[in-house]
Formats: sequence, C-alpha cells, structure tokens
Amino acid sequence: MALPGAILFSYGPASMRRFRESDPRVTVRILTCSTKHAGTVAQVEGVALAVARKLTAEDGRPVEIVRHHWRHDLLLHVPLLSRSRHFDVIISSGSSGARKALRQRASIPASIWVHLEALVYRRGLPDLHAVPAHDWRDEFQTPAHLKMAGSPHRVRREDVEQRRLAARERQGVLPGERVAVFLIGGTSRAFAMDITAAKTVARQLERVAGSRYRCFVTLSRRSPPQARAVLEAVRHPAITIWDGTGDNPYLDYLAIADCLFVTEDSISMTCEAAMAGRPLYRLALTPLPGPALEKLRRFQSHWSAFQLPAEAFRPDAEWGDRVAPDDAEAVAARTVELMRRLT
Repeated sequence: MALPGAILFSYGPASMRRFRESDPRVTVRILTCSTKHAGTVAQVEGVALAVARKLTAEDGRPVEIVRHHWRHDLLLHVPLLSRSRHFDVIISSGSSGARKALRQRASIPASIWVHLEALVYRRGLPDLHAVPAHDWRDEFQTPAHLKMAGSPHRVRREDVEQRRLAARERQGVLPGERVAVFLIGGTSRAFAMDITAAKTVARQLERVAGSRYRCFVTLSRRSPPQARAVLEAVRHPAITIWDGTGDNPYLDYLAIADCLFVTEDSISMTCEAAMAGRPLYRLALTPLPGPALEKLRRFQSHWSAFQLPAEAFRPDAEWGDRVAPDDAEAVAARTVELMRRLT
C-alpha cells in the first residue's frame, strides 16, 4: 500500500484512475517531487499531466504518476520509492523537490530529470531545466534549458472554455450578464495584505460592480482576517464573496469570467487566471522590500503583455490577441522530445 501522502494514479484516455498498487498495463512512470505547498504541487503536476496527455494521445501509452510531496525528507519515503521501481521521468520543483529527485536518480540514473525554477544543486544537473523568464540568466543559454513565460500549472485553456456555459448556470449568471472575478491572495514575503491594501482592493471591487458587472470574489487561506473583514464589509447586490463552504468554485470562477483581477502576491494564480483568455488585471498590495519583491517585480515586467494594472480597467475593454503561453505544455513537449531522443 502507498504511504500516507503518496498517491498513485494512472492517466488514460478515458479518465484518471487511482490505484493503491501499480497497474501492470502502465508503460511510463513519472515521479513528481516537491513539498505540499500548493504552488509547487501545481507546477510539477501540471507538467506531469501534460506529458501524460501527450504520450497517451500520440502513442496510446498509459502513464502512472507518483506524487512525492512530503514537507520534509524522512526515511519514511524510501520503501515507497524502492517498491515503485523504475521511473521514466522525474519532475521536481524547489530545493526540497531537487533533493528528492537527486536521491531517486542516484539509484536509477537512466531516468530523465526535469527541474522547474532556477535552483539546482551542484552535485546533479537536470536533463531539462525549465526556468521562468523572471529568473533567466545568460548562462542558461544552453540546449538543456528552456525559458518559461511564467509558471506551469494544471489549468488548461480548453478546459476553462468547455466549462464556461455550465459554470455560468451553476453560479446563477444570467444570459448577457458580464462577470468580473476577483482572486484574492494574502500576505507573502513580497507583499502585505494589510488594511490599506484591503481598502484599495475594496474600492476597485466597488468600482467594477458599479460598472454593471457581477463580481465574484474568492479569498485565499493566506488572506488575513482583518483584510477579509474589509472586503466582506462591502455591500453591493452585484458582489458575491465565496464563504468557504461547499465545493471550491475556483475553476468555475475562471470559466465564468469576462475579466479577472488577481492580487499581485501570486505568480501561479496569475498564470492560471491567464488561461481564461479574458482581460486580466493586477491588484496592488503593500510591497515588502527584499529579494522576493524584486522577483515579483521582474515577473510583472515580463508578464506586462498579458496583465495590466487594475487602474487600467475599462468596462468594454477588448483583450485582442493577448494569449498567454502555456508553460506546462511547452515543458511537456520538450520532455517528450527528450524521451524519444534518449530511447
């Protein structure tokens, strides 16, 4: 049986099926390595699922994905990985993910290692190193590197579009109504969502609601209680704030949107929102000087073609051809190409 925290599942043409034991029909095994942090999990699994879709579509090859997402490295992990035998591809993100990948690859050096983000340990180099544009350096100009526009994730543009009609019905959106979605994060190493920032977001929310948009708001677990209170105090019949009960409406909110507003603390949430293909705006928070802020500012500069400041909102804005790249698909395409070349 799989250890707690490790989930084995297979990707196939019909659906994703979970298994307690390895499926003998599986021909490709992928190991994803990260912590339980939602952002890094979304990165590695987004790429793994994209690889699985590509292999299944092109070759009809079923794929098994094993999650290795513990918060710390413990001896507890060893039995699962040894039982799972060979992995064809290892996908990691972050320093903890790199340690897990290196440990596994030491026993199976033939595995292809794909690492996301700029950090790599000197004692091992990935076969494919996918680096965000905001962390790109001249030394990465090699065949083993791939520049990503932002951050890979699990949201697909076609899935969002296919979900749109049913989601608008589920959320009670009337025909012809325009919808604005507000995705609110919280305090991070780069930004504080203090009372001042919350009031700025609240004013933008009121402005959009006053422009004959229905506004749907979802807050993060990182949203401080005092900031949440400021937003919940906004009274307008066109504003709906998810109360945290029932199914998470996040994917529905992406699908129903005619425009989206995302707080600037989250790169992953911004890149996910861009998959809706609608006008996308950045909600400013209180900056906290330091390396984390500098990184976010670099991302905003590179992402400026796909997201505008909230102040640039216009009720009838057209987004034209501002189509954000799908980094998960780009990394998956290079990974499959590498697999074919090395086999």
